Amino acid sequence: MNMSIFYPLLMGLPIGFLAVIVTVWKRFEDAKGLVAPVKEKEKFLRAPGYSASKKVEALNEEIDDTLFWFTALPALVIIGFLALKSSGKARVPYFWEITVAIAAVTFVWLTVELISKIKARRSWQLGFRGERVVGEYLNSLMLDGCRVFHDFPLNGAGNLDHIVVAPSGVYAIETKTKSKRSGVESNHKVIYDGKTLAFAEGRWNTEYLRQARDQAKQLGKLLADELKMPIEVEPILTLPGWFVDRCGLGEVRVLNQKEISSAILTNAPPVLSPDQIQKIAACLDARCRDVAF
Repeated sequence: MNMSIFYPLLMGLPIGFLAVIVTVWKRFEDAKGLVAPVKEKEKFLRAPGYSASKKVEALNEEIDDTLFWFTALPALVIIGFLALKSSGKARVPYFWEITVAIAAVTFVWLTVELISKIKARRSWQLGFRGERVVGEYLNSLMLDGCRVFHDFPLNGAGNLDHIVVAPSGVYAIETKTKSKRSGVESNHKVIYDGKTLAFAEGRWNTEYLRQARDQAKQLGKLLADELKMPIEVEPILTLPGWFVDRCGLGEVRVLNQKEISSAILTNAPPVLSPDQIQKIAACLDARCRDVAF
């Protein structure tokens, strides 16, 4: 028997069988005529961490594709070698040396890609969890008459993690989720002097503050343009799980997620009327309500 034909067939048979099974199953499901219980035209508000969750989903698909080729490449090389060997034909000079070299380079590239994507997924997962935690605390503000929105899309400039519209004003809340070392309590504290964030081990950061400030200004301009009235938006930076030691005042308020509610509700005189709150909320709702069932 000519084994050079047998090995490629052996490789393709399971894949072909799986493809047939999946195709038949899809057609069977389509034939049921089932549709989603909610109309596609009906849109829902974004949940906390919506963009981050979509990024994680996309990375999961990319990791699956990379893993497929990561495992399939060695199998293809081995099958090709066995097929050529069993055929009894003369070997092309340096054919396998070149093939193995190309496969090795490709394998290394796939390894680097896989590690990079897994690291990116972990980062986005951490951000998603942080936004969910902060969102949980902020949603409780709705019991006090506040309007809360999450993952607000800015014009070509990413998204704003959370917005709270309260009688005391409009708040743009940026969430930054950073891992911290276990054990030593000092590793769980960040010092804010009004201009800079000082984390443990001498790590300094001003980018978080700049981003929170700039996004609040963008939101204020957007609301002012659409509602034709000046809207002051206060920027808040929250670091879930960190203890914030404030030793100075700055443009941005830096708070732990547990401190936000009291900062918005306690000793904050009303500056917005119910009618203004309704108009601002309607504007934000229109932009955040884009999620299909």
